[in-house]
Amino acid sequence: MGIIIAGLRLIKPAYDFVLSMAPRVHTKALQSGMEKFINDCFQTLRPLTYKFREVCDIEHHSYGGHTYTTKLCIGEWLRVKSSYQTYGSSLDYSESFFNDIRNYGDKLKPHVRKPIKKEFAELVDLAKKLQSYNDVLVKLEIPETEVFEHHCPSFSYDDKAITVTSMVVNAIGVKTSDPWTLLFFQRRKEEPERRSLTDESKASLFEDIIDHMVDLFKRADAEVAGVREHNEKIMEEMSVTVGPWKIANQLKNNKY
Repeated sequence: MGIIIAGLRLIKPAYDFVLSMAPRVHTKALQSGMEKFINDCFQTLRPLTYKFREVCDIEHHSYGGHTYTTKLCIGEWLRVKSSYQTYGSSLDYSESFFNDIRNYGDKLKPHVRKPIKKEFAELVDLAKKLQSYNDVLVKLEIPETEVFEHHCPSFSYDDKAITVTSMVVNAIGVKTSDPWTLLFFQRRKEEPERRSLTDESKASLFEDIIDHMVDLFKRADAEVAGVREHNEKIMEEMSVTVGPWKIANQLKNNKY
């Protein structure tokens, strides 16, 4: 067995652990998945009502500091209408739906059709309990360690040999919005170096700090776990609320 493969096999269990933890702490994906789930729950109750009506104003802030308003409307589904529009645009899978249903759901409750009033109100109340996933920088101080990476020759005539470079690292970090990128902090540099965990050519960089990487991702998981577990419990309650309606919709769709 070659030296390189032997080294990779030594770090493989810890490396696999780090890669398996990345999706668990990926706050951007967790937020997106939660927003889609909420939308799907409310979609189960369609049509929300058979009469189109304007419910309330939504105030928006532009990047230039100006404010403008749109109308939140309800009909078969929710729509946002500007002054020049007749029916506006459908409120679909997005951060906007997540925020609007939490901010204005109470104002929508009186306007939904009677058979779904109870479930709609329950979904609104549960959605307001959900917590957003914020991007977190998790940083771990480590003993100063020299790590190495190799660079293969390019196609230029002046670069004909493999080169090995190093950097002395005193901390490593990860942002939960991009957990597949490892941050290398050096004492005399303000900005960290960034390397992809999924780039197999960078494996040599991780060899001497792999145990610290495991600790880092355990810490990242602990940072996210509270919000993740809180939201998962509420999402389970939302699933129970719409469960009978999902079954009824499936039976209706299979009728023909």
